[in-house]
Amino acid sequence: MNINYPKGLEFLEKYPKTLMLKEAFRLYGLEEIPGNKNNPIILSWAKNLGLDGYVSDSTQAWCGLFMAHLAGVSNKPIPEKPLWALNWQYWGNPSHIPKYGDVLVFKRKLPAGGFAGHVALYLAEDKNYYYVIGGNQSNKVCISRIQKIQDGKPRLVAARNSYKIMPTCCEPIHIDEVSTLPVSKNEA
Repeated sequence: MNINYPKGLEFLEKYPKTLMLKEAFRLYGLEEIPGNKNNPIILSWAKNLGLDGYVSDSTQAWCGLFMAHLAGVSNKPIPEKPLWALNWQYWGNPSHIPKYGDVLVFKRKLPAGGFAGHVALYLAEDKNYYYVIGGNQSNKVCISRIQKIQDGKPRLVAARNSYKIMPTCCEPIHIDEVSTLPVSKNEA
């Protein structure tokens, strides 16, 4: 894989990858198509997973769809209604301390009030941010930095994994802040 890792995350190039991470990095940089057109790759995930009703990558959130695709190609179960990011908090096994490759589920504020969710894979963390790879982050598959605390409240709802025996590469990874990577404020 030829990926331009953000400065400070270059170590990920040589870090082992779980099946879900391998697929996520294979799709790194894939973008939705704005307007009336859609990225046929994103739409094909919904079709392959039998998720009727998903018809537009620019008007429908696709972080949960991306995660369902990763789980499906990795022969892992998919939660009920996987398009709803917050449903991923019930997937797999709880991970009491987020670790490399874990599925992280976040709350995000909606502009009109209330909350929705976001789901992505844990890569690393610093004191204030989680570094994740996910879909529908700035309308593409990319690495983002997500605040741990927003408006005085934790954003992380759950960390989950699907392992009976945890791979040795799956550990918390603490790094210095990568300030060149933009902070994600809204993952929709």
